[in-house]
Amino acid sequence: MHKSFSFKGINRSNDILFAQDGECLDVVNLRMSNGCLCPMPQPVPTAVLSDVYSAVYRHEMADCYLAITADDKQTLHFFDSGWKQMESDGDVLEFSALRGVHRVEFVGNVVACLTSCGIFYLLYEMGSYRMLGERPSIPEVSITLTTKVENKVTENSYNVVTDTDDIESTWSYNEKGYIDECISLLNKSGYYVDRTLFRVALRLYDGSYINCSNIIYVSGEGVDDGLGRDAYNLVSEAISTDSFSRFRVSARGFKVDFSFDTATLAGWRNIVVGIDLFSTASIMGKKVAILGRTSKFERYTEKTPDELWNDVSAATLYYKVAEFDFDGKKIHGVTDLSPANLALQEGFDASVSLSSIDARTAFVYNGRLHIGALREYFYSGYDASAFLPVGSSPSRVERMVVHTKIRTTNGEFVVQRGYIEPTLGHNGHNYELPPLLSYPDSRACEMTIFLRTDGVVYKKVFPLQAHNFLNLAFYLHKWYSPYTVTQRSQFANGGSAVNAPVADVLRMFGNELGEHVVTFDTSRQCWTYKGNSFPPEQYKSLRTFAVPRNVVNGDAIIFTIELQIGDR
Repeated sequence: MHKSFSFKGINRSNDILFAQDGECLDVVNLRMSNGCLCPMPQPVPTAVLSDVYSAVYRHEMADCYLAITADDKQTLHFFDSGWKQMESDGDVLEFSALRGVHRVEFVGNVVACLTSCGIFYLLYEMGSYRMLGERPSIPEVSITLTTKVENKVTENSYNVVTDTDDIESTWSYNEKGYIDECISLLNKSGYYVDRTLFRVALRLYDGSYINCSNIIYVSGEGVDDGLGRDAYNLVSEAISTDSFSRFRVSARGFKVDFSFDTATLAGWRNIVVGIDLFSTASIMGKKVAILGRTSKFERYTEKTPDELWNDVSAATLYYKVAEFDFDGKKIHGVTDLSPANLALQEGFDASVSLSSIDARTAFVYNGRLHIGALREYFYSGYDASAFLPVGSSPSRVERMVVHTKIRTTNGEFVVQRGYIEPTLGHNGHNYELPPLLSYPDSRACEMTIFLRTDGVVYKKVFPLQAHNFLNLAFYLHKWYSPYTVTQRSQFANGGSAVNAPVADVLRMFGNELGEHVVTFDTSRQCWTYKGNSFPPEQYKSLRTFAVPRNVVNGDAIIFTIELQIGDR
């Protein structure tokens, strides 16, 4: 037989006849717990405690008590099950960081102490509590790149002339479609094109994120099959020299593999449950332009350095592309990196870097409202792990100091942080920094790096600019090619040729530095370079340069290729 009982409460009357169904007489040693009446622990008079407390918590998993003092310091005291104050190495157990404690929460053996400075975590283990800290460090990241060139040969032949009455039969009209196909094949195989941005975040037990890394800038800098980044990554060329020809299209991409050293996460196993990797879509050095004088068509053209800088600064959409377990082993990854598929993945609010647990603290610092542990996050200085560029050879230096200037309504303040023997990139001659330096406060206006090696101190100042959307300030190298190309004309009629695309010039001259003189030969009715017709046969389809009519023998165009010395 099934019987149900209902507990309505306690009848304070001394006559049981006045009790209704579900009520009972006063029972002082029982309490409701999970729908059951359980014996109450033996009450402890406050007089036997060592201090006056504003709140007392029972940690069920540890069978211990945590109490917050009622004084201005709001210190946390620890008691065992017999209300004896717990000790550590013979002294009363007390953590100096736990001041101004407002509230305590428990997650199994983990204790979250919410203070005026943020959330601090404790772990009960082997009969004692130990401090984990405010947040775990981002694991050390190792990144390796794999490149791939995707090729596509057209089945049909196309007119190499760029502007005809039948524009749809020309290669200029059809080129973009084949390039897009190559890019799509790369993306679906897990390859980015040109560059992308990554962030690493630590996932908590509740699905929120307790910390995230600085922005990691990764680009395909190398060269495969004559293809490189930006101006070199998308190439098409005619297979034959006929007026109608089939074309070969090539596109280059890179795949990024991450590995983590999770040794620093050993104490956080009950809090941090995984490492998530987020990335933007490919940030390409090409853009789509509408060309054609009579019939309009789309074609890829180069972006200016300023356009690329704006693309990077506007990147706010990060998508989860991989999950790693607590030991750094990859358990899930997104293979298709096309923009359409990335949009279906879990997004990440790049402005959030802390747990979603409310710290119930707010204060004004430097004229700005801060909540929880954001003060320490903003003003602790720059993370040394972000100074190692992807793909460079690591090398240690003696010492490095970073000054970050923050402009506030109350004036300018400088945050200083020093590092002993940090790891930087080294290219065999100079130390390198990543192309992107960031600081998690949009008011930061300048970063100065002091570097000491072999007893010599070097200094470099980087101006920071606020991110368009996020609470970040960063510096990005605006130049993206080490070469500069200039062009001048020497025509008898005083005219000049239209400047040729920089990428085409570099490809045709093999990046060879110096002056390259291209002259017109009347007897051969063509342009020549070092006695050979120009442009070379494999580049016949390129509109290398446009010249005025009535050119004469000896007219020349001089291309000068120089190596740009950047501040990298």
